[in-house]
Amino acid sequence: MMLAARQTTFPKLINAFHRAPEFIALTDRICNSTKPSYAFDGVPAIAIDPDRSLTGAQLQQMLNSAPPNSTLSLPEKTLIRLTQPLIIPRTLTLQTQGSIMPNRYAQQARLVRSGPWSGSLIQVMPGAQLKHLWIDGQRSANATTTTSAYASGNYNVTMQGGANTAVNFNRIGNTAGATNVEARNTVNNPIDPSEYQCQRNQILGNLIEAYTSQQADRQWSDGISVHCEDTEVAGNAVLDATDVGIIIFSYTNPWLGDRVIPQASYVHDNQVINVGNSAFAALGADPFFSYARNTLTNQPLEGDPPCNSNPCQASRSFQGARMVNNFFWTGDEVHYEIGLAVGTRPWFNINSYTGRGGEFSSNSTGILRARTDYGIVVSGIIDTTVQNNSLNLEATDVSLCPYSTETAAKRRSGASRSNNIGLGIGYASGNIQQGASGYTIAPFTDCIGKTLNPKRSFWDFLRF
Repeated sequence: MMLAARQTTFPKLINAFHRAPEFIALTDRICNSTKPSYAFDGVPAIAIDPDRSLTGAQLQQMLNSAPPNSTLSLPEKTLIRLTQPLIIPRTLTLQTQGSIMPNRYAQQARLVRSGPWSGSLIQVMPGAQLKHLWIDGQRSANATTTTSAYASGNYNVTMQGGANTAVNFNRIGNTAGATNVEARNTVNNPIDPSEYQCQRNQILGNLIEAYTSQQADRQWSDGISVHCEDTEVAGNAVLDATDVGIIIFSYTNPWLGDRVIPQASYVHDNQVINVGNSAFAALGADPFFSYARNTLTNQPLEGDPPCNSNPCQASRSFQGARMVNNFFWTGDEVHYEIGLAVGTRPWFNINSYTGRGGEFSSNSTGILRARTDYGIVVSGIIDTTVQNNSLNLEATDVSLCPYSTETAAKRRSGASRSNNIGLGIGYASGNIQQGASGYTIAPFTDCIGKTLNPKRSFWDFLRF
């Protein structure tokens, strides 16, 4: 009926699509068999109803005037252009009227980055909630022919720790920074000791995409980045992230004397899908790395030594963390370098810290498959549980991570393999499942991202 009302036909519609300048410009990239991963451009946001538009300053004033513990509901299809960070004050909820779910995101109120300014698009303060909204970083629309709109810190949403902070049931995408959603472990300026640690935070039921991202030129993006130690991440769909789809971090807390806080988040029942863009990993756990540098060489100092003593040294903790029952797969022309990365020594080499504990189990590709260099690599977390992951994989040689003779033959033939598992020497231990042909035990260090430029260390391509 829509076609009839506009007096067009499907052939005319398809012809118009093929003649579109964006499609024509992408043709060479789409058809390039050696570099099949490509992103596509977005378009500037358009006000569907001019009477339903607000400036960022107007919305900020409305939020600042709202009483504590209240909800501010925006009319459907409202467009808000933000020229500076929008702050959702403590205990407030911002949402679209009618609690519209992300499968109807075109009807959600839409908050967009207007212009190439720096910083997170939205900051959700402790106890605040961001729900049923369309968050658009406008990465492609704010770029020029000579300047990218990307800057690492230009996240879409930053959750500022505290208790009961939530980002639920939104469509979030087109990020201009290193992640779409960052859950911080503690607010920059806590107002009382209850905010010194992160408690009962939620990231639930969001549609998150990085379609306009790229896995090159230090301009990649995560889907969800979790520093908060007590976050439930569930029911999200993460599409075409280019760094890691969902990643959890362990850290030390400056408000508690730099004490190590165990990362104990619960990440479950999410979908991570890559069809247009490749990524470094689908799922990951990152003990982080040493920021300190040698005063003479300016090179990062070493993190934790290999686990060749008893007790082993692990300066980060994942005790209580669970990353379970998640699903990931790729299209036929893109890949993950690692499907499930338990530890990040493949990224940060000797500068990595070592984590301890956590469970990474029952993740799956379902009836589909993923193109990966390795299905699972444990390198940088000890005393961990990695069990019952069921991965249908297609071999692809996209990193410098080591592999066995048998795996090499499968790579050359392009044959499928199941649960190819790598263990980093000195940095992997616990209850770890075997692959179809055991383990590949090798130094899984400094081998991710090398296809970008084999002569440069991943330190030249830092995520944050």
